[in-house]
Amino acid sequence: MVALVYAAKGNGLLAIVSIASLVVIVPATSRLLKLRHQAAVVGGIFAVLVISNVYTSYSEYREEAAAERERESRIAELAFQREQAEAARRGEFVLNKERLRAKAEQFLALGNPAAALHIVDSWADVSESEFNEIKAQSLYALDSMISRGDVSVLNGYSRKSLPSAHYQFDELDRLSKIVEAQQQAELEQRAREAEQAKLERCLSEMDCLWRKHQIDAEVSCKLAIERKVRARTRYQFRWTDTGYGKPMFTFKRIVKTGVVGLSGRQLQVQNGFGAWETIGYRCEYDATNDATVSITFL
Repeated sequence: MVALVYAAKGNGLLAIVSIASLVVIVPATSRLLKLRHQAAVVGGIFAVLVISNVYTSYSEYREEAAAERERESRIAELAFQREQAEAARRGEFVLNKERLRAKAEQFLALGNPAAALHIVDSWADVSESEFNEIKAQSLYALDSMISRGDVSVLNGYSRKSLPSAHYQFDELDRLSKIVEAQQQAELEQRAREAEQAKLERCLSEMDCLWRKHQIDAEVSCKLAIERKVRARTRYQFRWTDTGYGKPMFTFKRIVKTGVVGLSGRQLQVQNGFGAWETIGYRCEYDATNDATVSITFL
């Protein structure tokens, strides 16, 4: 029974010891002691175990009670310190109230409502309604400045330092995003204009134009020349620019912006007698539209 009580209380060790005592002691004493003496021995063991358990529980209770008293004492001490700090802060506010009011009004007069509101919010925990009028004036001035696009009006302040201006911070964030988007759009527009100007300058400079469009110009002009030769004669033709130092187009120049003129004499056409005749040619290529403008044989 005692073992069950210990087990129910969560004291498994005493429960095990109690059962072990019965298992070991009772058979041992049955041969040495009479029945009543055996009962006295077992009862003594149980009494010692019960007393030990009671003492352990009482010690734990005293420790818990002492810890609870210490915690309550600490809480009371912290509450007392907080009350003292609040009383000291209220006293400081009472002593400096007029000076703070004058300083906040001065900031308002100088057009710095954020600084005035900072004074109001800094003493909001003890000022009660003393600075309500200055607070309203400061918020109104902030609204007016923000509505005029003054995004720097709250520079140096945060939502934590100006808790009363949460709406103004939200509005400022919205306006700042709009300004940032506009600035980004302007930067992108200027970048596009700069790139366009660069392209236009390139179309007017032979070296730049040729460097960018040489292959396209030569291929386009060669195909256009071949088409025109086929349209003019039924005889064969061939290019003679196969050797080193014999470019297809030996002369090039800017005809007008974006249009380059190419000319050369590396084309031979067979006449009616089977003889090959060298002819000259000139091609004008429009780099802007990637197209051949004209073909002329010389």
